[in-house]
Amino acid sequence: MDPVTFPSEHFFDLVVIGSGPAALSVVTRILESRPAALYTEEEHTHLHWLRKNGKDDSVRSSKNKTSTKDAKRPLLKTKSVGRGNERVIVPQNTNEQSCQCDGSIRILIIDRLGEWMANWDRLFGIYQIPHLRSPLFFHPAPADIDALVAFAERKGRMKVQTPNDHQDKVRRTSQDGCPDLIEVPGCVGKEISKHKRKKRAQQPSKRMGDIVNERDRRDYFTPSTKLFHDFIREDCIKRYGLDNEGKPWPNAKEAFQQNDEPDKRIQFVRGEVTNLDWTTLHISGWEKLQGFSVELNDGIRIAAKAVVCAGGPGATPGVPEYLTNTTDKTQIVPSGPGWCHSTQLGMQGRTLPPLPLQRRIKDKQPSSMVVIGGGLTSAQICDVAIRNGVEDVTLLMRGYFKIKPFDLDLKWVARYANLEKMRFWQEDDPQKRLEAMYAARNGGSITPRYAKLIKQYQQEGKLKIMTCTKVDKAEWTPMNEDDQDEGECNASAKSSKGEDSGDESIAEDEIEIKETKQTLRPHYIISATGAAPKFSQVPFLRNIAKQHPVPEYGGLPWLTESLQYGKLPLFCAGAFSALQIGPGAFNLEGMRAAADRIAVRLQELAIGQEGEGDAESTPQQKSNNTQSVSQFTHFAYQHLPQEVEA
Repeated sequence: MDPVTFPSEHFFDLVVIGSGPAALSVVTRILESRPAALYTEEEHTHLHWLRKNGKDDSVRSSKNKTSTKDAKRPLLKTKSVGRGNERVIVPQNTNEQSCQCDGSIRILIIDRLGEWMANWDRLFGIYQIPHLRSPLFFHPAPADIDALVAFAERKGRMKVQTPNDHQDKVRRTSQDGCPDLIEVPGCVGKEISKHKRKKRAQQPSKRMGDIVNERDRRDYFTPSTKLFHDFIREDCIKRYGLDNEGKPWPNAKEAFQQNDEPDKRIQFVRGEVTNLDWTTLHISGWEKLQGFSVELNDGIRIAAKAVVCAGGPGATPGVPEYLTNTTDKTQIVPSGPGWCHSTQLGMQGRTLPPLPLQRRIKDKQPSSMVVIGGGLTSAQICDVAIRNGVEDVTLLMRGYFKIKPFDLDLKWVARYANLEKMRFWQEDDPQKRLEAMYAARNGGSITPRYAKLIKQYQQEGKLKIMTCTKVDKAEWTPMNEDDQDEGECNASAKSSKGEDSGDESIAEDEIEIKETKQTLRPHYIISATGAAPKFSQVPFLRNIAKQHPVPEYGGLPWLTESLQYGKLPLFCAGAFSALQIGPGAFNLEGMRAAADRIAVRLQELAIGQEGEGDAESTPQQKSNNTQSVSQFTHFAYQHLPQEVEA
């Protein structure tokens, strides 16, 4: 195959596809000179010892084995926040902090929306989510695991409320009236008496998972959406110079036609990747080399040494067959007359409640909606619909009503010494890892705060909750031919339990199973039934998956420990890294861990340095690379190299 020719300004060391939390985690981790967000206290002690003795953890070339910097860095300064041993990092002048890549790597960030966290912000706005589900130490910032706590502390935004105090505000106020922190009660951070522990053991239906004992650690709190948004803008985007100088991201043609700053190390373009190929490149003024050809929807082609796929799961919506009226799973339709999948609500032009229901509400006509799904998204959709005037809302679940503070079991959310992660990483069989991941997530669940909220709606007669219920068929009848979205759906449902009574004291195995059939006639159906990631079905990855296949399990690629796709310098962050990172790969914490592994591997390959390394390093190179402390952020302390005095 003849080499593909590119002008030099179209050639980058690294292309990052996406602008969500996974992409932001990768870029900030590469630019952070002191990555410490994943270290334990013992590892921090070892890091301070190394720096005190003049050992440098900056990027090393895999060719010459020499450090790109020889100046000893100052230690991080911390201060107490008044809770036992807890300390936060004192903010320093970030302009004086050099990045770990020493400014030598050219990075291009591509996203179809052209703004950091744009899709995240849009979905949070549509669902009107006041607080994140994740605890405070889940965030993309690589400098400190307590970076979000430190940000709230120095901004004077440590106002804390319990869910009970805040419940009324969740229903009747905007995000501006919400407290910045909400406590997650009954799971971690507090000592539990023997009497209370025994009482909980006798009430299995109310238990939310294993209790994590964090004696002198901060109680778990969830940040408000506004606090997290401000933290991302200030401590991630602006701190690392990723705000594009306040300018909107240009499309690819504009960016390369103007070409005002050809030597700019980090560039941003708005566009959608349509194809990715591994081929022979010819860069103007360079010799031929192997690399990626990245094609965008506006016809622009980009060349890259390495690519990070961090643009979301590329998931296929799990649309029930009775909505699509087809058994062909290769042709997934995410919406139709009178219904849509929840993934479509983030698309431009979509609203919640949907436009047909808004018209009925405006004309003071009866309005009804069915939400299918048992996860937090379904509860949020019900909340928004009811607060915006939909008179009759039905929440239909395939299983039981499950309540958990996090989407993972608590034993996976422990801040330090997480044994479940260690067990997961020690398992070599990818199929068993997949099974462990599904068991850890255990389907959809609802937070205690939203569970209480929708139970209140149920008691007020605004919401009907149907558990253990499946829809057999659904037929849409439009009111007129001109507007197919205006009409009524005739759906038949079969329930093996009937309407949920709301009595949580009854154990599931004591419930008398009764099958009942009934007909639902909603004016709109939203399917919040999740989505299944399928790597080989992502449009721009199909050629790579076909020409350079790796095994897939449950739609997830079997990557290397460094999250590398086979021998190609293609890396995956986010959902596609789940077989290596674990069930938390879908969450903020897993994305930060994935970013650390990718940054370390890019360092080994010497991406962005003269005389870059091969995709497969030699054993001697790998041995020398272990001198970098950042290699071990996802391993236990005993794996760190030990210094022996002469």
